[in-house]
Amino acid sequence: MNQPANLNTIKSTISKYQIPVVKKNLDQDIANVPNEIEDQSANLSSAKNSIPKYQIPVDITNLDQDIANVPNEIQSQSILIDKSVEYPSDPDLFRETILSTPLIRALTEIGPCQPGIDGKHVIFPKNKNGQSFLLKWYNKITKSNFPCKRNWLVYSPRSNKMFCFPCFLFRTISQHHYQWSDPSKGVSNFRKGHEKIVKHEQSNEHKIAEREYLILRTRIKNDSTVVHNIILAGKKEKEHNRNVLKRLIDLSLFLAKNGLPFRGHRENFSYKTPNQGLFIELVKLVSKYDAVLAKHLAESNKNETYLSHMIQNDIIKSMAHETVQLILNEIKLAKYFTIIIDSTIDINKNDQFSLSLRFVDKEGKIREHFICFEELPGASASNYFNILNKCISII
Repeated sequence: MNQPANLNTIKSTISKYQIPVVKKNLDQDIANVPNEIEDQSANLSSAKNSIPKYQIPVDITNLDQDIANVPNEIQSQSILIDKSVEYPSDPDLFRETILSTPLIRALTEIGPCQPGIDGKHVIFPKNKNGQSFLLKWYNKITKSNFPCKRNWLVYSPRSNKMFCFPCFLFRTISQHHYQWSDPSKGVSNFRKGHEKIVKHEQSNEHKIAEREYLILRTRIKNDSTVVHNIILAGKKEKEHNRNVLKRLIDLSLFLAKNGLPFRGHRENFSYKTPNQGLFIELVKLVSKYDAVLAKHLAESNKNETYLSHMIQNDIIKSMAHETVQLILNEIKLAKYFTIIIDSTIDINKNDQFSLSLRFVDKEGKIREHFICFEELPGASASNYFNILNKCISII
């Protein structure tokens, strides 16, 4: 085949972009390629940003994709279900309602509307042909001669019609059986009621919808079991942490009552020192004979041991606060008390202000309790008064 003699350009494909390359100015064209690619990328980025974030069609039949988001939306969607009325899952209540995935789940949790199936006496009204719904239609006899309930069959007291609960929930599946799925339609021909029931439950669309319904019901049951197990595990963990904290508080009380120091030179478990401080050494000693502390030290994470110096200080402050509150409660019952203030020079030659309270308790015994130490800036009366006022305001 003859090629045109004056053909000056040849198209070459570079990645996804087709850029005409002129042989005469090949170097110039190659230099322009990055700029053109950058322009194309900018256009793609702007087009991507202009796309709305949430324009994803949700297929109501594909509940597996949406089931993870259901628990957060059930509470808001279940408001559409008025549980105060009798038979809240009656399809007639949802004539103008679009069944979203959370609403389908909420209706599944309530179950089908089946008046009289619980043994209560119900009178089914007659239609214009003088026929009425029969209670025995809720049950059937299988080929193996075993009785079986039709959990899918729904009777609507408000419209006096029959519906299929799975087809009503998954109506996109059973579009050809709209009489059984559409709340504005329904089956009211009770004269051939049993015949229509048998014909519908043998249809393929009903079987598919019923399978989806059974899968969802099983999933809801399993979700409830998982949530229950999570809550139970959380309660056990809280109880274990409380038991650990009780033991740590008791050890702190032992050290505080005996005026013993808590901390050592090296308190980190990674440092193999002979003495990590009385607090940690006591914890290690008790853990040899106590299963709770032994489990705590063996299984807890490094940042969840509750043995750091900050936790020790928090425990000491909490015990001090509770002790002062107990003393104040006893003083309130005594009504009369005396404030004792004094100062003393410590080993660093700092003047320390001390506050004590003296009172007679309800049993007639004289009680005296030390409250706090504060550094005294001077020996004047105003200094004493300011520190006293500060201590009283704190307690």
